[in-house]
Amino acid sequence: MKSQKKRIALIGLPVLQSVNNLSNAAIARHAEEGGNWRFVFSAEASVEAFKFLHTLDCDGAIVRIMNTAMLREAKKVEFPIVNVSSWLEKPGVPTVRHDYEAVGRLAAEHLLEKGFRRFGCVVMPGGWFIQQRHDSLVRTILKHGGSLKNFHLQTTMPEVVQPLAQSERRRFVEWLRTIQRPAALVLMDDWDAPTLMELCREAGYEVPRDLVMITAGVHSEVQSLCRVPLSAVQEDQELQAKFAVGCRCAQEVREILYDPES
Repeated sequence: MKSQKKRIALIGLPVLQSVNNLSNAAIARHAEEGGNWRFVFSAEASVEAFKFLHTLDCDGAIVRIMNTAMLREAKKVEFPIVNVSSWLEKPGVPTVRHDYEAVGRLAAEHLLEKGFRRFGCVVMPGGWFIQQRHDSLVRTILKHGGSLKNFHLQTTMPEVVQPLAQSERRRFVEWLRTIQRPAALVLMDDWDAPTLMELCREAGYEVPRDLVMITAGVHSEVQSLCRVPLSAVQEDQELQAKFAVGCRCAQEVREILYDPES
């Protein structure tokens, strides 16, 4: 006789809706391959979704904790949870996340191997991991004799879709024109990549002839909007999903991947 399927909730990974990014797809695929799972709740990340999670009869949940308010509600959940968001540096709950220092280093090493020594870097608002990507990128470039200019984009937090202000567009174009071509432009995340790519053209730079562009943050729903294919350091969504889905309990993830007490 088949064992009863485990009842699993998902917050921030709405696989019961359309699967529109690599992370959601990987979670759904690994859950299907592992078998014995039934998704009983799926919603976008919000404080209200975490409050509703308290009322569910589940065996476990995979969640994205995006801020401290969500964290407070997540800690009240009585069944095991695994967090797969990196927005909080020390979330205090079992968490599976990527090596962001490696992401920055790999982006720099790839471009250095291609012969680039002049770099521009677009830093946007975001979690602690944006700074970790950036610091690793800078260390690697300077270690190998490259030069780098930073542009700090003053925009909304990522995942809030709205056009860049005209003042930001002008400021970016003016900054870009200070970079001698050929050069490499590294984005710390790709949310504004389609717009920035068009602004490169407005500034007189053809991508990738004069300026190659690579992102250290990847969202498939954004990349499809880019006029020119956007190179990227792809985080291993499959491996993250495998750890999140394959753990026998939340405590196993705590011990292997992240110690919230450290």
